[in-house]
Amino acid sequence: GAGAPMGGGLGQPMMMMPATQLPEANYSIWNVLSLMLVLALMSVTGMMMVDLIRNMWQWDESMEANRPLMEYVLSLLGDK
Repeated sequence: GAGAPMGGGLGQPMMMMPATQLPEANYSIWNVLSLMLVLALMSVTGMMMVDLIRNMWQWDESMEANRPLMEYVLSLLGDK
């Protein structure tokens, strides 16, 4: 008959072209130092979050694990 053959919309598979390889990125000392600063900030934030959750669970007891860290942060903020 007339018309297109019924192939279900599938044609021949196309050839895959290989991806072009980009040159390796150079990292300066500033990139590494900024990543270390972010790591330190995230670590301190994580410790403070753990301390907050512990204090919410046991609000009537004082936890000694992160107390020096919290005292230092409070002294920086001028609370004591």
